[in-house]
Amino acid sequence: MKAIVTGGCGFIGSHIVDRLLLEGHNVTVIDNFITGRPENLEHQKGNPDLKIVEADITD
Repeated sequence: MKAIVTGGCGFIGSHIVDRLLLEGHNVTVIDNFITGRPENLEHQKGNPDLKIVEADITD
């Protein structure tokens, strides 16, 4: 299944992303990095099921 997580580089969002990936989902993260940090998903770097998009959902 495909999932989108807004704010996926924040503390809570990154844990949701980890869980979704663990369960075998294809995850796209949308984050503007105002409060989220890319380092929160650094351990997932190179995971083919994860795509991180730097964007603001209000644009």
